[in-house]
Amino acid sequence: MLGAGASALAAGAIAAACGSSDDDDEPGGETTRENATSTATAAAQPRKGGTLRMNQTADIVLNAGYPFVVAPQNSRLPWLIHEPLVRYRADVTAPELVLADRFEYNAARTALTVSIKPGATFHNGAPVTPEDVFFGIDFLLDPKQFGVTVAGVTTPLAKAITARKKLDERTMEFTFDRPRYDMTGFFTSLNVTQASTFSKLLTGEAVIGTGPYRFKSWSPGISYTLARNDAWHLSSQEGGPYLDEVVVTSFADEAAAATAFEAGELDIAFRLPGAEAKRFRDKVKTAPRIGGLILGMVVKNPMLTDPRVRQALFLAVDKERIAKELGEGFYSASSQIWPAYSPAHDPALDAPNYDPARARSLLKEAGFTQDRPLDIEYSQRSVANVTVVKENFEAAGVKTNLVPVDAAPLVTKLRNRQVTDFWASGTNLSDPVPASALLGNSNFSVTNIAYQENPELAAILGEMGAVDPLGPEAKQLYARFNRLWMDDPWVIPLEPSGALDVVSSKVRGFDEYFIQPLQAPNFGKVWLEA
Repeated sequence: MLGAGASALAAGAIAAACGSSDDDDEPGGETTRENATSTATAAAQPRKGGTLRMNQTADIVLNAGYPFVVAPQNSRLPWLIHEPLVRYRADVTAPELVLADRFEYNAARTALTVSIKPGATFHNGAPVTPEDVFFGIDFLLDPKQFGVTVAGVTTPLAKAITARKKLDERTMEFTFDRPRYDMTGFFTSLNVTQASTFSKLLTGEAVIGTGPYRFKSWSPGISYTLARNDAWHLSSQEGGPYLDEVVVTSFADEAAAATAFEAGELDIAFRLPGAEAKRFRDKVKTAPRIGGLILGMVVKNPMLTDPRVRQALFLAVDKERIAKELGEGFYSASSQIWPAYSPAHDPALDAPNYDPARARSLLKEAGFTQDRPLDIEYSQRSVANVTVVKENFEAAGVKTNLVPVDAAPLVTKLRNRQVTDFWASGTNLSDPVPASALLGNSNFSVTNIAYQENPELAAILGEMGAVDPLGPEAKQLYARFNRLWMDDPWVIPLEPSGALDVVSSKVRGFDEYFIQPLQAPNFGKVWLEA
């Protein structure tokens, strides 16, 4: 339980001193130890000013559910503009207060009381209200009533809220359908925006949040610019925001962003693949793992229905090769989705589980035949991985076609469960509570993209959120899920997380990440050397 008394602990946890370990030689002659110490101390002091230049792939899309559904091209926005009531680092037991100053469950975990921080305001000066929080829940339950035709991945948890009540101008109470240990994850992903201006957000006319930077301008297809929010409610804790502006430029792919960083046109190149990040190895910051790149298998496909076929394909993929050749050694191969900080993490599954001989044997045992090559649908980000997968599958005797699909249409196909064979995509398991991570993810939830309808999955997910995530009952459920993961697989892990950020030495304070929201750097502390 996290109540009002925990706010001091939360504030202390996110108020670590900023600085950097980067050392640049000063020109001009010998420096005494005293002068060096003085210079280093002065250099470590945050300063206001400057424009931070960073990248993203493709342009932002504001009419597809943002800020409640965060597509990859919008992932920078909640780092800077929008905030939730609470957020996570990696500790399941300690969500940190953000817009809330009270976040307290009842003893039965059937209700939650939340108070908004006094004086919390949107970028236009309006106070944050319970109605604004309720608006986000209403959107997830029925986005069509607000002119958006996208389904929210957190909708199953939104449906668990059976009643909500405004107790006063800052305080609200939520009632759940049963005891719930998985609802904190829902609120960490529920970004708060001003309800009355949402129609203007859809057009980019007014993108209103509460974060350290506010939306200033947008040149569609080219870039957008954010300006410092001098009224940020976390300034006393974080120290910032320090930057005058943040400019985010759209690039066709990560290779183009890497080239721009090398030319000095970017201060940060976010989320580069290993092949691009390797030449900046001394400048790479590795965000905490929250999922990664996966290959999904459509279970209802007659050629993939037999679990032995999918077991064979799981064993056929050379995850070690992907980690070494494509990941350039920035991460280790693994056969599981769980990061090390998750209570569901199983050390035994950190092996690559690559066994091509066993894969061929299982396919023979299952009597596998195919009347056509199986399609692997993927976006540009996955091309290197799916090339390896195709080679591995065909070495085992399974013929495939690589089918490139633009990112936006692929997302639509996945949301509508229209893929027929295989798909490669990123997956987000940013919540450290396994129940929240699974229920809020369309790759693993009961109604999933793969049409994996094993009754064991439904039984596990039905129980998981109702028990203490650190207790013995939960551990049994995690073990059951991990057995199902290998016995009746529907997802093959390819590249863990892949979140490699290349940061210029003049960028300071880039020392913290949050697990949720979405591997977010702490931009409340980032500043630029003069």
